Amino acid sequence: MNASRAAALALAPALLALAPARAAEDPVLPWMESKLEELAPELASRAEDPVLQLQLFVEDAVDWTVAADRGSLVSEKSENRRTLQANVVLGDSAFSSRRPLYWDETVPPNPGSAAALPVDAFSEKQADRAVRQAFFWALQGARAHFARLKSERNALVAEENAGLDLAPAAKADLVDTAGLAPVDSAARALLRGRILALSRRFLGIPWLHRSGIELSCAGEVARKAFSGLPATRDVRRLCDLNVTVATSTDDGMILAQNRTWSFASVPRDVDTAAVGRAVDSLLLRLDSLRGAKVGEPYAGPVILDGPAAAVYVHEVLGHRLESHRLRKKTDGQTFLRKRGESVAAPEFSLVDDPTVAEWDGEAVHGFYRVDEEGTPARRAELVRDGKLVGFLDGRATLSPEDSSNGHGRGFPQISRMGTTILATSKPVPREELRARFLKALAERGLPYGLVVHDLQEGYTLTGRSYPQTFRLHALSATRVWADGRPDELVRGVNLSGSPLSSLAQLVAASDRMSLFNGWCGAENGWVPVSSIAPDLLFATLEAEIQPTRSVPKPQLPPPEEKP
Repeated sequence: MNASRAAALALAPALLALAPARAAEDPVLPWMESKLEELAPELASRAEDPVLQLQLFVEDAVDWTVAADRGSLVSEKSENRRTLQANVVLGDSAFSSRRPLYWDETVPPNPGSAAALPVDAFSEKQADRAVRQAFFWALQGARAHFARLKSERNALVAEENAGLDLAPAAKADLVDTAGLAPVDSAARALLRGRILALSRRFLGIPWLHRSGIELSCAGEVARKAFSGLPATRDVRRLCDLNVTVATSTDDGMILAQNRTWSFASVPRDVDTAAVGRAVDSLLLRLDSLRGAKVGEPYAGPVILDGPAAAVYVHEVLGHRLESHRLRKKTDGQTFLRKRGESVAAPEFSLVDDPTVAEWDGEAVHGFYRVDEEGTPARRAELVRDGKLVGFLDGRATLSPEDSSNGHGRGFPQISRMGTTILATSKPVPREELRARFLKALAERGLPYGLVVHDLQEGYTLTGRSYPQTFRLHALSATRVWADGRPDELVRGVNLSGSPLSSLAQLVAASDRMSLFNGWCGAENGWVPVSSIAPDLLFATLEAEIQPTRSVPKPQLPPPEEKP
């Protein structure tokens, strides 16, 4: 375990559960199953096409967020909500209203079938009205969309793949009876005080333009029911402590540093000394970046430190293995026809495993037990010994032989990553990785190479109308000189390239694995995700200069602050 992570994780030696008590039988689950059975004939009579599936979701959420800056409370929000969503799928398993239109995005339109329910006690009378209205909206949207799909199918060239829209899947039988409760007032007061105390470290720093520390805690009960399947009930809790600091340079470049710690429940206390040391480290790095030189366009050996490597895996590999994209002719389909072929060096393997709940003592964002299609989450093998062996599948698959591996997420459901893990069968110590890096510089006669520490705000382009490229924003990087001069911190570089060419340049990995927790925004919304990877050495990656802003400089100095 990294020393800094070990210190930070010491802030929560004990955890306070959102709801220690076990709930009695949830009255919502049998109601959901009975409503699907009751409404199925009526909806079928109103639809002009066969009803393939009815979907019903009822979700409870309890959120509490507190944020502070420079010793003052910036915001504190608490929310308790219960929402209902319904969806109707028309057609058959080979061609259904789950498909997007050819020229649209990779998901069908959201029918707008959400409704709010009372949060205090479950009322069947109010829920009956809400579910009927939600299914009516969903049916109207499905009918209109499916009519356009059928018209489009008659006018356009057929799709290239023969995958199923609703493939068979394993049946989930999960009923987690745990309940949710708001964070109690005593815990709030204690944690609020700790956050306020930590935020005072931002006082007295005139060059610090933006700063903040936030504790965000969320609990969720997700109930899912599908026609022909038993209803499931899954409980998820997640709490993040996030620190962000930012400034701008005289040449208009925005610089930022951040750090997040994740927990499976509300921390009982916060070790202000341990987190304070991490905050000081972020401020020191940010101050050093202010005086650092701007990086130059570069192509040569690059080391991605663990968290940066994990972001690379998510953006460059993960998105191109989500099967819903590969079903569309408008997609670049980078890996569609490469199953069984080598896509990386034989020592590398890649899986996505949403059943991993904890890594190195920290909660994993991408953990879940049942996906949004009612399928049990399971480990999906993607690359084995350098060869592509599979894809991330929901119940919409690339071929009739494929089945869901529990990665149908969001609403409407599409294949999304959970926890993507890159591993190597030939790990080397970090010192040896650097030695190979320096050797590559000498062999090519390059004066320096780059070590990238943090990547953020990355994106990857997968549509055929765009270059098949990625761009990853580096928060900080180090220039390592081949002649032995001290390493030099640089700012303002992005990594860019194409997935196939960059994978071909991946030559070695360290024996240190690192976790990146984040949120991924795609066509059907935001989902929590994680990525785990070792430090990676590339024979060649390309760096480019980040944009700067031409904005007026402050005309007055900041007011005096005293810590």
